[in-house]
Amino acid sequence: MATALAITALSAQPAHYHNSRQGANNHHLTFYELPVSAQTFVNTYFDRNDIKSIDKDRSRGHTSYNVRFRDNSRVKFSADGDWEKVHLSRYDVPRRLMPPRIHYYVSQTYPGEVLMTVERRGRHWIVELSDGMKLKFDSSGNLKKIIDKF
Repeated sequence: MATALAITALSAQPAHYHNSRQGANNHHLTFYELPVSAQTFVNTYFDRNDIKSIDKDRSRGHTSYNVRFRDNSRVKFSADGDWEKVHLSRYDVPRRLMPPRIHYYVSQTYPGEVLMTVERRGRHWIVELSDGMKLKFDSSGNLKKIIDKF
């Protein structure tokens, strides 16, 4: 009887209770809980005092770290602390984060556009410009696909 009552009580919980429990894969962290290489990256390219939040996400067998800054810039790191995606809200992504060929192509083909996002996906690079245009490159920096603005 007690078991049946407990099951009934749990199933009667509001939907937001279940959703928040499903979000249990996200954990808030302090700066020093990031992998050392992620700490180094943040210290190199950002002001650590501008961090708004740090989350550790464990979903689909993959762990990642998401660092958000007060200006809405954000960086996603892999489980070992390598950066996977950098999105800056107010200025160009540093050119040394990508193959020189990608930076050269973007600066020559889209002068005046700000390179807002750079992402490493396996053997490919995806960059997003301030006008919403996305470009996909191979690991050598050769343009593979233009994804129009949406």
